[in-house]
Amino acid sequence: MRVELDFRHLRLIRAVANGGSLAAAAAAVGMAQPSAAAALGRAERIVGGRLFRRTADGLVATELGEVVTAHALTILGALEQFEECAGQDGRPTVRIGATPGPLAAALPRIIDLVLDVTSDVRIGFNGRRWLTMVAARHLDAALVVDYPAAELTSPHTIRRVVAVEPLFVALPERHPLGDRVEVDLRELADATLGEMSDAGPSAHEHLVAACAEAGFTPATVTLGLAELRSFARRRHAALLLRPTSQPPPGMVAVPLAGTPLRMTTSLHVGADHPLIAERGARLWSELVAAQHRVVDTSRVYRAWRERHPDWRLTPGAPRPRGTAAP
Repeated sequence: MRVELDFRHLRLIRAVANGGSLAAAAAAVGMAQPSAAAALGRAERIVGGRLFRRTADGLVATELGEVVTAHALTILGALEQFEECAGQDGRPTVRIGATPGPLAAALPRIIDLVLDVTSDVRIGFNGRRWLTMVAARHLDAALVVDYPAAELTSPHTIRRVVAVEPLFVALPERHPLGDRVEVDLRELADATLGEMSDAGPSAHEHLVAACAEAGFTPATVTLGLAELRSFARRRHAALLLRPTSQPPPGMVAVPLAGTPLRMTTSLHVGADHPLIAERGARLWSELVAAQHRVVDTSRVYRAWRERHPDWRLTPGAPRPRGTAAP
């Protein structure tokens, strides 16, 4: 059978290998997750086997996947080198690793605005890997998410906190607590608490620790995209949810009383990068402004902030114009 993988397939395969998840890969190549899943399935049918298998650490290449990924890297590397030579505009390139999210999507525009350079933004959920690459000078900066008791730090980077945010839960529309303004974490002691497989071990550890502090040991389940629909139909299901994320179909976003769960988004800049060091403050302020704009697009998140006027979305930052008070 003739193999007909195109560049779109190769870019997706490379993104899955780099990011370790379909969600991260979809964000990296600019596809919706269902479209990315379908494209990966077509690629696997073309090559005649599974390219990735699911593990506790995310998606890992199979033996066939390693071969295909190696060829993808070679082909795409040559293509991108040709494109760089053909379209060279004389500007330097800044390489940034980022965890998926609205800010990661805004990075190319912000980098162009602030630094006037070409951006090479790589998307993946493993924030620690990004910091390691900054330390090794394979990246110039990283935009990462971490959780209490598992903060990501490096002696080789300058860290600026962009946002400290609460984590919400998504409940089935018919859940007894689904119409509440906020729920106490203890009220979910009998629920099955779901986490997306892309969330990573630090998010799980934070959830378990918060539940222990609330007086119970949670029943947890790790979910892939394919399991979300059936999970949403469970009467006593609760899904860990970022406040800027839309809940899955059939579920509603509900904040947690007292904010027992939270996440921090930080910009880590290589200490010896002259251009970013010079303009790092403005880069950070543009990210803060972008984050505030994202917050204001979420009705539930915006209402939560109105009920918590003392919450500082970005500690130490002035309030961006045109946003709700922090």
